[in-house]
Amino acid sequence: MDFFEKDDVLPFLIEIIFASHLLTSFPIVNYLARTQILQLWFHYERIPQKYSYIFNFFILGVCLIFGIFNVSPGIVIAIDGAVVGFFIIYVIPVKLHLKCLYEKEEKEGTTNDSV
Repeated sequence: MDFFEKDDVLPFLIEIIFASHLLTSFPIVNYLARTQILQLWFHYERIPQKYSYIFNFFILGVCLIFGIFNVSPGIVIAIDGAVVGFFIIYVIPVKLHLKCLYEKEEKEGTTNDSV
């Protein structure tokens, strides 16, 4: 946007398109995250309204804090990449290994008991 002239119409159109994208995609992503996380946490079929409000205020508060402190998107992407990489490279393989190990021990335990 810095490369355009001040009176050019194209940056204004791009900002309008970007704002409409944010206004339409953020509620959808927030709804999906809220339903998945709260159903995983509380094991309810229908989430109580109180918890939905608390989750919404938490997400909006985090967004507001990032906006107030003017955090660089590069830092957010780097931290996100580090956390997701940690889970993909370390946590998920260890969890899968332990799950396979425990299932193998349970199968061996049941076959030895029946003999």
